[in-house]
Amino acid sequence: MDHSNKNTSPVFHAPAGAITGWYDDGVIRATGIRYARSQRFQAPVPEPPSPTPIMATQRTGCPQVSVAFIEKLFGETASPHFIVDESAQYLSITLPANIKKETPLPVMVWIHGGSYHIGSCDLQTSNPKLLVQEQQVIVVSVNYRLGLFGFLGGYDHRPANLGLLDLREALRWIKKNISAFGGNPDCITLLGQSAGGDAALHLMIAEDTKDLFKRVIIQSAPLGITRGREKMSQEFSSNTTHITSETPINQIISDSLSKAPSILKHGLKAGMPMGLQYGHAPLPPEDKIDEAFRKIATKYDMLIGSTSNETALFTQVNPTLQRITKNPIIKMLLMNPVVRYSTKRIYARAAKRFANNFAKAGGVAYVYKLNWGTKILPLGAAHCVDLALLFGGEVWQKAPLIQNMPLEGFNKAGKQLRTMWAQFARTGTLLQENMVDTDVLTYRKIAG
Repeated sequence: MDHSNKNTSPVFHAPAGAITGWYDDGVIRATGIRYARSQRFQAPVPEPPSPTPIMATQRTGCPQVSVAFIEKLFGETASPHFIVDESAQYLSITLPANIKKETPLPVMVWIHGGSYHIGSCDLQTSNPKLLVQEQQVIVVSVNYRLGLFGFLGGYDHRPANLGLLDLREALRWIKKNISAFGGNPDCITLLGQSAGGDAALHLMIAEDTKDLFKRVIIQSAPLGITRGREKMSQEFSSNTTHITSETPINQIISDSLSKAPSILKHGLKAGMPMGLQYGHAPLPPEDKIDEAFRKIATKYDMLIGSTSNETALFTQVNPTLQRITKNPIIKMLLMNPVVRYSTKRIYARAAKRFANNFAKAGGVAYVYKLNWGTKILPLGAAHCVDLALLFGGEVWQKAPLIQNMPLEGFNKAGKQLRTMWAQFARTGTLLQENMVDTDVLTYRKIAG
């Protein structure tokens, strides 16, 4: 790599080609790098090395629905100059500006959440600049196909799990090219939140992912609703068989909402109508999943957990529920017990069970619970509060989700979380428990 002269753009000479990035206040970015291409409902094809320079300065995203309550709680989420592309296989790299070539840095691969149907790796709310600067790590943020473009199908002309195949292709690109950016290809950690955490977890057992990464950090994965989804997925697929390679993108986005399964019929699982489908490449059948995780447990270090009040976020989806949560008596008597139960059912209990089984099979497993905000935020330690701490910055300081939070406490808690996550990425271990503020999080290592 060549970035000795700060008056010129940094250039990275990688197997993928000569990649030109840009400086951004203490970090170097190379954004919107294409790692693969795809036709609609087809597997990704690796991007060949470029004979001409790659200008890595754009921000990208997959076509998707607009979710009003996300904007209401998160504030500014989008970059002002997004390129929307149905062939969404792009990644962005952020590294410290003062990186030394002789000391390769740990690599953290960010897989964004969004129920497999919204989000982008380049959102302002997942800007890794603070994590990179403070912890001296490299963060690679990955885009993949979402919604009906990437996570529904299961028949001949429309395969399932295309978004997961995209992620696997991204990991292959990272393994091959990251050393050109000063990263250590033998110290790669997957870092995913919500659906991104679920994807990271399942990449451990996906076909042909051996040696592509070493550790996983799984934040708030909805593991309590990822099994027993076959009938619901088949129903959703049958309701959208009219979609072809010629169907306009806007109609596909509209159908992802209008044709979605009913919660009344399918229960909590329908809260995430799209997702991974077992028994379709690159995943084994559902009755072989537990065995598959036992077989790979010794190959990875894992940190998994959830926030204390995950589902409080989703009480803001419905206007009636929003009004209820503002009434302190009704909230205490009705909503708080519902939030506690559903958080355990969908997130916490399933994470602990998975970690216990992983450790029994010989794997390194830590389980955490994020407590920050429980007593002082309007929604408590709700889903996505962990993102505020992990990424920090001005966008999160203004976000309604953590409104009125004292800045000093927010910055202190965020630094502790980032320090712990970066240490795990480097070593597979966490800080000693007596060094951790229990008001921020608690954790334990699971005995095998």
